Amino acid sequence: MGVTTLELNEYAKSHPEIDSMIDGETQRVAAETHRAVFDSRMAWHFVPTGIDVYLYVAAEIAAKRVLADGKRVSEPLSGEDHALAQLQARRRSEVERFKGLYGVDCSALANFDLVVDTSWIPAVRAAELVARRVRGDDGAARADAYLSPRSLYPTDSVRSLSGERYRSVVDSVARRGFDETQPVSVMEVEHRFFVLDGHLRTSACLRADVDVVPCVLAAAGDRASYLGVPAKRFVSAEVRRSEIHDWEDCHGFRFPSYPEFVR
Repeated sequence: MGVTTLELNEYAKSHPEIDSMIDGETQRVAAETHRAVFDSRMAWHFVPTGIDVYLYVAAEIAAKRVLADGKRVSEPLSGEDHALAQLQARRRSEVERFKGLYGVDCSALANFDLVVDTSWIPAVRAAELVARRVRGDDGAARADAYLSPRSLYPTDSVRSLSGERYRSVVDSVARRGFDETQPVSVMEVEHRFFVLDGHLRTSACLRADVDVVPCVLAAAGDRASYLGVPAKRFVSAEVRRSEIHDWEDCHGFRFPSYPEFVR
């Protein structure tokens, strides 16, 4: 077409007939078939009977993937920073556009039945996790999300990672894997995930190289709160950048980036 995705998004803002056509077709297909897969920002809104899955990826990893995709000839990029800026601008444009059209936030994770973190796993593994939910064989204690332990920021000091109980958890995960009936409780703020309950299990998963951890989203979105405190304010008050670095040093890895609201 000779235009970038961002340019098309901006064009669609002033031409609502484009979204009307696409969303109308989504509704038509959904009404005519019982088995369909929609790759869409808004299908969760127009197909309420479906199973809605959000495929999450850390922004910096998404930028690397875009840059490595040689098929994007209409979107010349000068480097990872440029790719990241373009992706962030595209997301802002889409959120603004659909809020204006339909009064909903297409990026809010509360809209979805399941979030799958694809940052560190191959596509076939992500498909397996989605298929488990579709088949209904993902256990009695269904998770809200399957997140990589490398995507989970701590809200507690590494000093908690000691003692007999911690050693027992590490040994259990190493020998038997993660107990999916005990998902980790996390808070989502601006598409960053913070552990509320489950630091020992998350640490054990990092040590055992577990790819994804079943999680419950105890608080998610801009309007979420925890213990009566807005989620973003809670994280800003409770989490220190130095503690995140201590966590990284303890487990031998680095997060792709750090939340700007954590100092």
